Amino acid sequence: MERHPSDRRTGITWPDDQAGTEHPGRAVDRERAAPSAAPPVLLYKGVVVHNGVEHPGRHEPLIDQVTWSTVQDILTSRRNGERSREHDHYLKGTVFCVECGRRLIVQHTRTKAGRVYEYFVCHRSRDTVCPQRKALPIAQVEQRVADLYRTIELNPAQRERIEQIVLVKLHRQQAVNDERLTQIAVEAQTIDANQAKLLEAYYAGAIPRELFLTHQRRLNAEQANLVREKAKMESNNADIRQRLCDALDLLQDAHATYTDAPVTVRKQLNRAIFAGIFLGPDPTQIRAELNEPFASITQPG
Repeated sequence: MERHPSDRRTGITWPDDQAGTEHPGRAVDRERAAPSAAPPVLLYKGVVVHNGVEHPGRHEPLIDQVTWSTVQDILTSRRNGERSREHDHYLKGTVFCVECGRRLIVQHTRTKAGRVYEYFVCHRSRDTVCPQRKALPIAQVEQRVADLYRTIELNPAQRERIEQIVLVKLHRQQAVNDERLTQIAVEAQTIDANQAKLLEAYYAGAIPRELFLTHQRRLNAEQANLVREKAKMESNNADIRQRLCDALDLLQDAHATYTDAPVTVRKQLNRAIFAGIFLGPDPTQIRAELNEPFASITQPG
């Protein structure tokens, strides 16, 4: 049988085969295509730019401020290096190293016979900072994540009890949000007034162009933050109840839903439910952090 000693370049320990057993890794599907790049999109947010200065447009914007800001954040993150990788897997971005907290990445190893196998390894496995240097066979990681769904499943009685508890919490939070929405409206009016005064001062020649641009960018950023916060908070009780019911529906039969789903849906489920799944080489080394509202549902109180 083929064996894999430690990689002298990286220090990663590859699992050895035992006599008469299959290789713990999984052969690569060479037909898997790399994801294609998304086409560029031209967006218009309802302003006119002249000499670097933004002026309100005379017609309605084609997109709202929240969408504009979200797209700009995505483009900035991509420019800063958050790009698609050659080796893709539906658990990438969900599984992390239990020792250092960094993401696990897919790595291929080739045997002397030319067969290629896939593993998850710690992103910092080449550093001396992280003590976790063992490669995790992808098939085993997939099974451990699937088994994790059993631990967050709810039976009908649990669902009913938790629904009542969580609804009380969410309605209490809604009251707090309503108070904050009133404050946001006042702050937004103040920003609008300051923007108008700033333009008036600039046209009157009271402030230089560079100073004007600095203040304008600051006010635009403050306005965008308020718009995001308002959009996040604006939800009524019916919306809250619907989101809660959807989450409870998913958790009531979570394991079967996950294991029966194709890999594209599994990726969406993982991203929706888990903020991160932290793994080590030992089967007991697994810890999950849940997104909301799943964290509140599984740990009410």
